[in-house]
Amino acid sequence: MKYVCFLLLLLAPAAQAIDRIVFEADGVEMPGTASARAVQATLLLHPGGRAALQAGAARLHLPAAGLELGNLRLQCAVLQIEEPRFACGGGHLSAGQSPLGTVQAAVNASYHSSRQHAQLRLRQLALAGGTAQIDAALTGNRWQAQTEAHGLQLPALRKLLEPWWQAPPGIQAAGQLAVRLDAEGRGSEIGKAHATATFGALAVANEAGTIASEKLQATADVVARGNLTDLQLELQLRSSEGQALAGPVLLDFSANPLQLSARGRYRTGRAELTELGIDQRGLMQAQGSARIALGETLRIDSADLQLTRLQFPAAYTSLMQLTLATGSLGALSTSGSLSGSVQMRANQLHALDLQLDGLGFNDDKQKLGVTQLDGALHWRAKGGPPSPASTLGWQSWRAFGLEGGAARLALTTQGTSVALTEPARIPLFDGALAIQRFNASELGSEAVSLNFDAAIEPISMERLSMAMGWPTLSGQLSGRIPGLDFSKGTLRVAGDITADVFDGRVTISKLRLADALGNFPRLSGDIVARRLDLDLVTRAFPIGGITGRLDADIFGVELFGWSPIAFDANLYTTPGDRSRHRISQKAVDSLANLGGSGGGVMAALQSGLLRFFDDFGYDRIGLRCQLRNDVCLMNGIEKAGGGFYIVRGGGLPRIDVVGNSGRVAWSTLLAQIQSAMQAQSVEIR
Repeated sequence: MKYVCFLLLLLAPAAQAIDRIVFEADGVEMPGTASARAVQATLLLHPGGRAALQAGAARLHLPAAGLELGNLRLQCAVLQIEEPRFACGGGHLSAGQSPLGTVQAAVNASYHSSRQHAQLRLRQLALAGGTAQIDAALTGNRWQAQTEAHGLQLPALRKLLEPWWQAPPGIQAAGQLAVRLDAEGRGSEIGKAHATATFGALAVANEAGTIASEKLQATADVVARGNLTDLQLELQLRSSEGQALAGPVLLDFSANPLQLSARGRYRTGRAELTELGIDQRGLMQAQGSARIALGETLRIDSADLQLTRLQFPAAYTSLMQLTLATGSLGALSTSGSLSGSVQMRANQLHALDLQLDGLGFNDDKQKLGVTQLDGALHWRAKGGPPSPASTLGWQSWRAFGLEGGAARLALTTQGTSVALTEPARIPLFDGALAIQRFNASELGSEAVSLNFDAAIEPISMERLSMAMGWPTLSGQLSGRIPGLDFSKGTLRVAGDITADVFDGRVTISKLRLADALGNFPRLSGDIVARRLDLDLVTRAFPIGGITGRLDADIFGVELFGWSPIAFDANLYTTPGDRSRHRISQKAVDSLANLGGSGGGVMAALQSGLLRFFDDFGYDRIGLRCQLRNDVCLMNGIEKAGGGFYIVRGGGLPRIDVVGNSGRVAWSTLLAQIQSAMQAQSVEIR
């Protein structure tokens, strides 16, 4: 190149006789700096010593900057040729082939041959739907660059960056980007590069819909040193507008502005973050480190995060609600906070140590809630070191109408297993569930197993029946639960639960709860009652007064949404009962209505001598109901002509109640009972 410049200087005195000089070369080399192929240059000499230049090259390679351009054209309106300085002013540069596609820009450039110093200024550079300006300087193999770009469109920018960076497949992005870059270095080494990127109206989505953002505004500051295969990085990220979804995590930066900082290193597809800080107002404060493999899918080789504070309700809304949305915990009001540490290894949770501080959640619709949940929770992955002991305590709790007071649990958690390390007492109304042993393994899988032993300390049936919406029952619920089994969403109770009610005993067996954590729980089991005091029973149910003792066998009970949909029930006088057997007119009428003969019985009661008696003697009472598809198939003690005996009279005065309706609509029957109960409640008032 210096020989070309020398030739131009020799020809300068002849400028008055020559108006142009044309130069052509197969190649031009500037070792270590630049090389060009198929070079053409035309020097235009104007009167008064002015000069202009028109030049082009089929290919230009700048190894220091890692650039290669094709179909290059340069026009200089003002050309300065004064050894050792050469300059192009008022120029226009175009390249038909470049990493940025077709390039056109206003240009000013200069080169100092003795210092091997080159400067380049580009303005009005069309780039990815926006505009940019570039200032660059090169001295030997040392370089500097400043770039500003505005209005860049992300889809077009992504296409431009494909030679250096491939976006994860299946992810689409839209929005605008503004960038400022200041960089310096030597050869392929970056001494320091500082970039500020501001994203506007950022919308990101993947094909599965598990990643998305809406109206996201964010600013990132990045400082880099090194080279493209080994970079030291510092990052600052800020956002205070828009939302972002990543799997089950939904972040609202308008409600919880984010400030994230990171310091680390990037080496050929792997990032090592030695200092990571997250501050999301009202949600999270955390610090940590991580090693991440970057490829088609992101893999966390290791991560250690210290949670200074995770604040509710924002933590529930952002980190939990989407996962729980389809279950009974999908609409909670929450409070409190937690802190601790989280460890990940090989893209899996490895260890968890959390301190719970006043956590609470409540769902009025589902009647779920816990207040003042405190303690320390420690968990380790299966196959790792043993977990430290955990403790959990709360002030009060409620679930599906049940409620209780303060309790404390001592337990260990490891992998998919949980075990109590000492007996626990969980208050329930005026009684409690006294748990002697609880071990669960393979939680979350079809192979889940439970080892459970507990006793039910006497609980008031009156409080329990009120909570469950039943008629008021007297007595107490007690018993023992020797075992539980839970699999495929179904909870099964081994053994029997007994309740001492109505001066008799009720035993519940084969208890089974399907969809236990869902919106439509399904309860089933068998119920056997012995020697219930009918005087106490009929005080609770508005059918009229009856004395004597009653047994009941209710098999195949099924409740859906806590309402009966099927059972086989047989209610009958306790065999050998020698207590006084009396039945009131109202009870006679109620039982007759159940059997479909109410009108005739009522007429008989209101006529003749029977109208003078308030109650009657009876020998036996018996009623059967087989409930299927909202129809109760009725029967009684024995056949009576075309009907069946519900009450066999005895003593004086005596009356028989005979049913003649073999089918009764269950929903209609319930409505009648509820109406009668409400009427009785009004009478009591």
